[in-house]
Amino acid sequence: MGVTDSVTVTVNTRVEGGAMRRFGSIRTICVCVVATFLAITGAAPGLAVSATSMPTATVGVSRLSVSDRFALGLYRAVGAASSESGNVIVSPYSAAEALALVRGGARRRTADQLDVVLAGKNATVDPDKRAVLRAALLTEAVPGAGTYMRIANSVWVAQGYPVNPTFTALASGPYAARVDSLDFAHDSTGAAKTINDWVAGITENLIINLVTPDDFNALTRVALVDAVLFHGKWLRQFDIARTTVEPFRVAGHKTSVPTMIGTGDATVTKALTTVNLDFTGDFRMHIAMPTPSTATTSTPQTLRALDAAAVSLFTGPGQRGVREACPKLVVHLPKWETDATLDLISPLRTLGIKDLFEPGQADLTGVSPQAAGEGLYVRTVRQKATITVDEHGTVAAAATTAIAEAISAEPAFVKCPDEVRLNRPFTYVIQHVSTGEIVFVGRLMNPAA
Repeated sequence: MGVTDSVTVTVNTRVEGGAMRRFGSIRTICVCVVATFLAITGAAPGLAVSATSMPTATVGVSRLSVSDRFALGLYRAVGAASSESGNVIVSPYSAAEALALVRGGARRRTADQLDVVLAGKNATVDPDKRAVLRAALLTEAVPGAGTYMRIANSVWVAQGYPVNPTFTALASGPYAARVDSLDFAHDSTGAAKTINDWVAGITENLIINLVTPDDFNALTRVALVDAVLFHGKWLRQFDIARTTVEPFRVAGHKTSVPTMIGTGDATVTKALTTVNLDFTGDFRMHIAMPTPSTATTSTPQTLRALDAAAVSLFTGPGQRGVREACPKLVVHLPKWETDATLDLISPLRTLGIKDLFEPGQADLTGVSPQAAGEGLYVRTVRQKATITVDEHGTVAAAATTAIAEAISAEPAFVKCPDEVRLNRPFTYVIQHVSTGEIVFVGRLMNPAA
């Protein structure tokens, strides 16, 4: 969940071996960290500039809010670039927070592209609105209640590099960022350690080694880092004594995985089953699983069905905020962990942010008076994210072809079943209910992966 801005954006979402901690047995933990590096021409290259192709599901997308459109678009772009059999976890909130801070230093067409993607056509990213949203999410930070979020930004400037006072004020003001200097040119090891220690502190050591000394050199000017930790406790907890091993259907075969049994609310149609699981506080997990008729043993068809299921979570009969037709059903939910390290430049290009990553085209003159002469641009955007789901809830951290049946305006509802078994690939989101903000979104292809 979250990051900062700089000429190179690196978003990392992976937990190193041994770093994952078990918070008892009842929780969902999500962690996301985004690192953005601003460098000048000559720095190590980032991703290739070719855009990732995306599925073409568009039905109902025009009805989405700008925030939802960004979340869905980022998820689909990341999913399209991932391996067909791979699980996906990404924090659109974290990515948006990092890019919004970068927007504060962008000008002209670079700023326009960021505004369209993050705020909408004919709108501008508003730092004060970002601050209000962050405050709303952080008001849930009540560890005693079991569910809480941590969000933190930081800006690390190369020693001696002049930064515009207005950008410093923006970072430390509305974005509440720590602003400090590091010797990227002569002590890249020390710079990496300082940033990694800061990230580990925010994410409760769930994400370590976000950056390495190789990420920095004499051309690195600014590193912006956003870290998000979500610790969720189920409102209706799964009884550990009922957890058993059950089959999960993966690409035409079955695998046996630990499966929890509890209670959830659902909406069931002929094409899709949507389950809502509440956390304590003001957060909820929404899960959308295509029926066997729309997701066959063909992996490509399963992926298309999952893409449509994701769209339906935002626009269809199971959309967030719609009252469930089948309340308090018995739910069978697999336990799983997913770690991911994502390079977000190509997905962000797909969404329309392009100049920011091009030397000679990026305009970041709002960051520094030297930006124009040096060709300052964003070289890397890396997100590290991890999610763990078990009987007690979710812990997540992070230092983006529709099937007509799944998103029909008049879905074919079916009689409520006695239970729902989430034993096939599904998509999911973690949402802050009051604001509607999507903190994490992902897909589960194989709990055993």
